[in-house]
Parts: sequence; C-alpha cells; structure tokens
Amino acid sequence: MQLIIDATTTQDQFQYHGVGQYTKNLIENLFELAPEIQFKILLFEGKSTLDNFLSNEPVCKRVEIVRIGKLRSNNFLNRVWYLTQILPAVNKIKTHDSIYFCPYFWRFYPAEKIPTVLMIHDMILSELNSYSARKGIFNFIRKIQYWNAMRQSKACEAIITNSQYTKKDLLKYYPDLDNQKVYPIHLASQQCKSALDPAIVDKYLPNDWRDRGYIIYLGGALTQNKNSLGVLEAYYKFT
Repeated sequence: MQLIIDATTTQDQFQYHGVGQYTKNLIENLFELAPEIQFKILLFEGKSTLDNFLSNEPVCKRVEIVRIGKLRSNNFLNRVWYLTQILPAVNKIKTHDSIYFCPYFWRFYPAEKIPTVLMIHDMILSELNSYSARKGIFNFIRKIQYWNAMRQSKACEAIITNSQYTKKDLLKYYPDLDNQKVYPIHLASQQCKSALDPAIVDKYLPNDWRDRGYIIYLGGALTQNKNSLGVLEAYYKFT
C-alpha cells in the first residue's frame, strides 16, 4: 500500500502550531508502526520540521519526498495552490493502492479522486462563526472556503477526530454522514525527557512556579477560537 500525506503544514506558518506538530508526529510514528507501507510525502520547496527525520537512511528507503513547487502560506488562495500544485502531483504519483491522508482540510483534498482519510481537529470556528481574525469580508470569504472544504468530507473513506466531542459536532452539521467511518482518537506525542535550560526557566517561568507545583500553559495564540480570555479568567480564579 502507498500512503500519500500532505505535510505542507510542517513548512508554513503552522509548522510549530498544533496541526504542524501533529503532522510531524504522525509521520514519524506511522513510519515505525507500519513497516509495510510506502510513503510519499508532499512538501513545498524549502525547509520542513521533518527534514532531520526524512534524512535518516532507513527512512529514505521507504519514503519519497514529492516537491510540489514554491512554498505557499496558508491563506485565501489555498484552493488555487491545491488545484495548481497539490492535485497535479497527486494525479501523477497515485497508484491503484494509494490512500491519501489530509491532516489539515483547509489545504483541500482529493476525496472524490482517491481514497482519502481526513483529520478534523475541531469544529470551533463554525461554533463561533469566526473563520478569520480579520473579520468582515475576510471572515465571509474564509467561511465559504471552510464549508467548501468540509463538504468534501462526505466523500472520504474515513474521518479522524481528536475527541468524541468533535465527532458529535461534525455529525450535528452532517447528520447523513456515516457514523461508522468517523473515528475519535486521542492525540499524544512523545514526552521530552531532557531537562529544561535553567536560563530559560529563570527568564520565562513565574518565580513561584516551584512552590505552586504547576504551570498553566496556553499554547495557542490570543484569538477568539482558542478561548484565550476564558483561560486567563480561569487562571485568575484558580490562583
């Protein structure tokens, strides 16, 4: 079996955000868990957080990097880049036993042309009606793009969600979607066992964090869909 994976979120502005790290961890772990699979990794030209992993000799024997052109940021032109860069590459490399995996649906995906597995991390944008931090006409355009991309999910062979709650939200919007092909999983990454640099600890962590015995970390940006205000209010009440 050949697995084609869109790994472009390991290169753009999301490379150190949740979806970029998820894509990186997924590819690294799939390589170990599925030794019978041949991988084709779609990447733009340029650096990726996967570079060290992909340069290992055992990996090189089972992984082919497919370059799809100039690096593009995730933006309003995603559909253009999909039609002119991603889709032509997929059509060229796919075989009779190919499966496409899409970790980030706003890049779009060829569910109607090749068996596709889609990852949906959450439905919070639709719940808040907040699709762009720029609001106004930008929010309206992104909303159209969002639902155009989501609509194709009904053609996927399988959909992965990172929680049962996300599955419930998805089925609320698409009640005719086959419940049996939506699989909730729990995301996890390998724990880093190396000690923190004392200089970083002293500079960035609260002075009393050792006495309190905990740190509350807000990993997302200060945006509505990350509920940043709610986290700060909860932290204030908790402390």
